[in-house]
Amino acid sequence: MKKKNLYLLYIPLFILGIVYLYIMNKRDIDKRNSAPKIRFEDTLNINVQKISFERNDLFINGKIYNASGISSYSRVKNYHSGDSLSLDEINPPFDLRKGKNNDTLFVIQRANTYYLSIDKEVKFAHGN
Repeated sequence: MKKKNLYLLYIPLFILGIVYLYIMNKRDIDKRNSAPKIRFEDTLNINVQKISFERNDLFINGKIYNASGISSYSRVKNYHSGDSLSLDEINPPFDLRKGKNNDTLFVIQRANTYYLSIDKEVKFAHGN
């Protein structure tokens, strides 16, 4: 009799766990989809004072961006010397710039200019 009561307790708990996971996942997806996107068609000019990569999201100055593949592991190359760094190795403040109908994101910090191809990062993130 005790086992039957125990099973009756586990079933609603299991169902509530599934519903909770679904709601949390849907909320994260909706938050990411409603965030401003870093896209090919748009220009971008942001003075970055704070950048963080939390739970596969890109936060610039405390605001979430839909970066579709850009992460802390993304490698940016120095425009002049060709050296590469991961994006999280560049300490703020710096400027993020991108021209309209251009897939290159420029990271400008003092005398250094780095670049990152957004299309390559998106293809890498999607496994292509």
